[in-house]
Amino acid sequence: MYFFHASIHLLLPLTLFLISPQFSQSEGDIACDDKYLAFAESLSLSNVCQEQSLDGSCTEDCTTEVSKVHEVCNGKTITTEDGEEPYSLTSAIMGYGFLVPATCSDTLIDWMLSRNDLPCSEWLALNAAGSLLLCSEECTDQCKAIINKVYATCNENDTVEDEDGRTITAREVEQGLTLFRDAECDEHAKSLSFEGETPTSPAYIIPTTSNHVLTAAYILSVVSFILV
Repeated sequence: MYFFHASIHLLLPLTLFLISPQFSQSEGDIACDDKYLAFAESLSLSNVCQEQSLDGSCTEDCTTEVSKVHEVCNGKTITTEDGEEPYSLTSAIMGYGFLVPATCSDTLIDWMLSRNDLPCSEWLALNAAGSLLLCSEECTDQCKAIINKVYATCNENDTVEDEDGRTITAREVEQGLTLFRDAECDEHAKSLSFEGETPTSPAYIIPTTSNHVLTAAYILSVVSFILV
């Protein structure tokens, strides 16, 4: 698994693309800013996510510390160069992953996959980022697990929006990702059904150019924190 190098300011998450009203920062938002940035800055030096066990695996302390960030920031906003943005666990996990060893970046994603309390929007974002950054050349078990979460959590008509406000459904995101990810992942997705999907739901539809355009815009929104 390959990760890009990113400076600390690029780790600030953008919106998870469900349009949310902008609020003045509360004490909770300020606490989230402090916690999120302090942990990000520590990654550029030395912290529990830079350390590894004797067998080369990531220490449990790494996921514990990221969990603490999530507990403080969940439902809060973070201040970025573009203003206030809703906190996103996906952006945090992928952003932190750029500054830790590959074993820890894998562990952080697996830790996120173990959670059952995250909304559809988080899994769509992880699936979009993963399809481009992790699953474009090989459909690993982790890639399939991400896809499984999308189908287990999302209704096919659940929607997200890109940063320009264009709406795209969970089914359209999935179909549009065929342009970016390994073919084995596409075959795996075809074998799954969305949450609540019935036998009368539309069959798998061949993606159109408009699907790909919308999905490309959405993916760009999700992974824009890595662009330099």
